Amino acid sequence: MKSATKTMYTIGRIFTILEAVFSCFMVVLGIVAIAANQEVFRQAMADGYSKFESPEAVRAFGIAMLVCAFIAFVVQVVVLLLAKRARKAVEENEKDTKPHIIMIVIGVFSNVFYILGGAFGLAAIDKK
Repeated sequence: MKSATKTMYTIGRIFTILEAVFSCFMVVLGIVAIAANQEVFRQAMADGYSKFESPEAVRAFGIAMLVCAFIAFVVQVVVLLLAKRARKAVEENEKDTKPHIIMIVIGVFSNVFYILGGAFGLAAIDKK
């Protein structure tokens, strides 16, 4: 069970890293939307590429995207740290169930691999 737990946590961490990279990409897009000038917006409207009514709407969208992406990035970093802690608990044969339960709760909101890793981690503790 220990190797299955470590494998699930590793796969979950890979997906979390990908989500963090995507969040960084969204931060960049938010900055680009905020920095878009009026001429670029007018040209996009003339070409039929923009669904926004005004440059202010694009700027507001950019700010919202920037804030949401930054919050998502911070959450992903916290999840990575918690996953690292849970994997370390498995490697050190700790009897504490708290890291695995936390990962199950996080898995409900983010990643099925954390649910599986937490369940396998709890099963590995029961086998000792």
